[in-house]
Amino acid sequence: MSTTTLYYPLQGDDLDMTGNYGEPRPGYEHGGVDLNAAYGSAIYAAFGGTLTIQYDPGGGGFGVYVEAPDGTTARYWHMFNNDMSEAEARQALAMLGIHDGMQVSAGQVIGTVGHSGNAEGDHLHFSVYVDGETVDPGIFNYTTSTSQVDLTGIQAYAASVSGNDSYPQMLTTGSQGEQVSELQRLLAAAGFSPGTIDGIFGPQTAAAVRAFQSARGLNPDGVVGTSTAGALGLTLATGPYQGVPDTSPAAPPQYSGPGADGVLGGGSLVQIQRPGQDNLWMMVYEWPRGSGQFVGYQFDDQAQVLQAFGPNWMTEVPWRNRDQAWFNNNVEVVGTAGEIMGISGNWGQLADDTFREISGINDPTILGQMLNDPEIRAVMVAATLGDWDEVQIAAALRNTSYWTDTLYPGIDSLYGITSDPESAWLEYEQSVEQNLSLLGIPRDPDGSYRTTIGQMLNSGIDEYEFAEAAPIWQRAATNQDYFRIMQQWVARETGQTLTFDNWFDLISGTAPAELQDIANRAAVQYQAEQVGFDINRGMIEAVAENTLLSEREIAAAFNEVEAQLFSLGNYGLKKYGLNQNDLISAATGIRAPSGRSHEWIRAKARQAAIELSLLDDDKAQLFVGYSESTGAPQRPGMTLYSPEGA
Repeated sequence: MSTTTLYYPLQGDDLDMTGNYGEPRPGYEHGGVDLNAAYGSAIYAAFGGTLTIQYDPGGGGFGVYVEAPDGTTARYWHMFNNDMSEAEARQALAMLGIHDGMQVSAGQVIGTVGHSGNAEGDHLHFSVYVDGETVDPGIFNYTTSTSQVDLTGIQAYAASVSGNDSYPQMLTTGSQGEQVSELQRLLAAAGFSPGTIDGIFGPQTAAAVRAFQSARGLNPDGVVGTSTAGALGLTLATGPYQGVPDTSPAAPPQYSGPGADGVLGGGSLVQIQRPGQDNLWMMVYEWPRGSGQFVGYQFDDQAQVLQAFGPNWMTEVPWRNRDQAWFNNNVEVVGTAGEIMGISGNWGQLADDTFREISGINDPTILGQMLNDPEIRAVMVAATLGDWDEVQIAAALRNTSYWTDTLYPGIDSLYGITSDPESAWLEYEQSVEQNLSLLGIPRDPDGSYRTTIGQMLNSGIDEYEFAEAAPIWQRAATNQDYFRIMQQWVARETGQTLTFDNWFDLISGTAPAELQDIANRAAVQYQAEQVGFDINRGMIEAVAENTLLSEREIAAAFNEVEAQLFSLGNYGLKKYGLNQNDLISAATGIRAPSGRSHEWIRAKARQAAIELSLLDDDKAQLFVGYSESTGAPQRPGMTLYSPEGA
């Protein structure tokens, strides 16, 4: 900051303080000065710089910081009042053209005095920071700003959102009544003729007001607010807030239309102030409700506003000024006001009903989430404006990330398979939901299984295969013996741990071949142990790799007599010319490592069983297995991978 002379932050140049710099406060020293001022009076920037809006509800309330290029910062606290929300305070500042990140000039109006935050009475807390530390504002010299701003609009808005209905009623083109007659008499007495004293604020009265304002150094906007009224000695009437009137010098054209009913009447009228350009008039509709986002329909000009709302629209229709930044960040223009003039009904209900119809979704929570998504909202706006049919809308929605990642995760795997992928997704959800619950799979925060279902669809898991496999997995997961064997094989071969995600891969057939082989071996070992067979690793691998037996078939591969023969071990079987591998080969239909035929092994096994009195029927066949006469076993699907009786 290159000067030690600042603009006084209030009107005047005397520090009228109720709180001194450095005075003791509970737990701290006062880091600024508290300056007396009337509620709603202007606050001026002591020096220029970058402005940021601040909100500290338990301390300074609403305020702004202004930082000079060298880092010196001025802080202005306690604007407005505690009945206003942060959004409403920001809107009030926007009516002065104040927004975050803007550059302000020394002496520019940057807010109004109030008592928000932890404040006793109306005042401005003003502090200056140099190199990050507070300094006494009294060390500077001050001069008074000559900036002239009519604060009636911002004062009225602040009062309106705070529940106060007693504030000045501005007079402008179109106003009528005794107040206007008194205005005309005062203008004439001051030497600025308004023409006939008729109580009608017409073009001659507007011209006289502008001339008077110019002569008194006021903003020549043709509107009689508190500053102009005070200079004339006119006391304005008070009443409900009616918005900030247009400051255009042109008089409103004559009314020529039916008025604002139906859809048009359900919006909010705003004037977008654009420095250096013509202002825009728009009807905006918050959609979805509560989102802070709007769709807008633009009027051609002020004449069309009058056509829509009638000759007294300025005093009968609530409206607000908005700045360019608010417009850019919050409004999507979807058409002209002429498109919705005369349409009956309610715009918000019309939009919601339209969306329900085309999306097929009635859950208000999901609808709200969808309509807060920028992509979805853009589709709906375009569909409403372009009168799209259901096919066009569905195609656009299916292209959004919310549709494919959040609402219907994995649905893109159904595209091209069915003409109604949404219904197919819902049917899939219904089919797998019970088993997911049975398995104890965690639900999403919204109580659904959307995330898991997306994983399943992306993995290609068929719902019917899942319905068959899920109970098997549950049994397997609760069978310590089987799970021990499975984990042993997985750990030994891969160094990993088997999880339900791996199981998804097994169900879908997308698991690595190594994992599928491990599952086969674990199933063979488990079933063998259940019937008392101590099969060596080599034979386990041989059975797993060369057969496609289900766990039921593996369990049935050995009857009681065959199990007793197997229990003799290789030493006991040797006297009969057999070994355990021969018996396993005959039982499972795989080639015997010894090269002996299945028929020879069966004959020898029957002879041994008779000699050992294990077999009463000398015609009984043992180790029939899966020879040429029974045919090759068929792949049973996932039932291979866990014990049916677990």
